[in-house]
Amino acid sequence: MALVLKSWEVDESPVDREGNFIKIKGRHGGLISFFLSLVGVDPTVTIKINSQRLEFTKASLAGGKTSFIPLASLTSTHTGFHRPWQTALAIFIVSMFLGSFLGPIFGRLVGGFAGFLCSIGFILSGLVIGVIYYILNREITLGFIEGSGVGYQIDFKRSVIENIDVNESRARQACDIVQDLIQAVSQAKLQTVPSQPGKASREPASRAVTVESSQQSDTISVSCPGCGADYNISASNAGRKFRCQKCRTIIGG
Repeated sequence: MALVLKSWEVDESPVDREGNFIKIKGRHGGLISFFLSLVGVDPTVTIKINSQRLEFTKASLAGGKTSFIPLASLTSTHTGFHRPWQTALAIFIVSMFLGSFLGPIFGRLVGGFAGFLCSIGFILSGLVIGVIYYILNREITLGFIEGSGVGYQIDFKRSVIENIDVNESRARQACDIVQDLIQAVSQAKLQTVPSQPGKASREPASRAVTVESSQQSDTISVSCPGCGADYNISASNAGRKFRCQKCRTIIGG
């Protein structure tokens, strides 16, 4: 079941103090859920994504559950958009049928002009209801898949009370940002060479010199032009572009 959008914060820069680039919250539809949200006890689903992990939280009146998924374990994202035009069209067709059927009957009872107004009223009502149904029931889908095949997906639709709309461009923007973050983590994981303090001191001097020389020839130190963060990258990857994990500035190239 699609959730009603309660908040949508998506940007290429962090949207909060926790460093999240994506912060989306949805609630169940209906007035009861809205009133519960006013006191902070409504069942919600929240997605938070920063440069290191995805946080997926499901909260209910009885409690909640939060899953933390490292971005390094994610392999892909997907988005979808559903337009309920068939149901909206069916509503309009039914209203036209009712207007053409009941209008003449009403006209014979109270007068021809009254029957005409009855038919027009049914048709216009069906048109308005169909348009409203279409607008309120458009849905967007956001999904994330781990390398193991485990997927996380959530569907959202427009909120009337919070006045938050959904569209394809907003969903695509969120997916693009997540893909950039996944790529940045993957690049950093491949290119960063972990240091092992004290290892050389336990080995013969000749062995330590050989290891140090080999490491220096196989890695290159680069700094982010945006924030100054240092990275050790493989010499074979010299010249390739990747994003800084802290400020997401493109490095290299």
